[in-house]
Amino acid sequence: MNVSRRSVLGVLGVGALGGLAGCTMLDQTVSLRQLVLANEADDERAVNLLVEADGTLVHWATETVPPADGTVPGTVQIGCTWPVDVPSYRLSTRLDGESEWESWEIDATAVHDDGELCRRITIDEDGEISEQSITPCPSDPSGLEAIEFTCDDRSAR
Repeated sequence: MNVSRRSVLGVLGVGALGGLAGCTMLDQTVSLRQLVLANEADDERAVNLLVEADGTLVHWATETVPPADGTVPGTVQIGCTWPVDVPSYRLSTRLDGESEWESWEIDATAVHDDGELCRRITIDEDGEISEQSITPCPSDPSGLEAIEFTCDDRSAR
């Protein structure tokens, strides 16, 4: 069997690129820059929230989210108590008093080119919990003009 040098180099090149792609993914980090709890119900909701950064529990709190005002959900912006630029986050929530948690894994595959991440966790009128990506990170969690909060400086701007 005659194999050309070009064929061998082509196969090795593709293999090397594939290997580097895997290494590059391992080195990528994400930055959870904003986390908002939103309540679409007419009454306030107490929500248990856990944030894990790279497998370590970094935030555990019960947050009271105000009721919706007409069609505008009540919101609570969570202060950044977690590290930024980590390989992954896990967000877990449940209504206070419930036993089942809703959880979401977030890593570098879930973010855009800048590696920054803004998430909104919504409790609907029936108590169902869902998680959404917010792109780009808004200056106000409810969609109205207000403050911008980022984990870079840990303060309102």
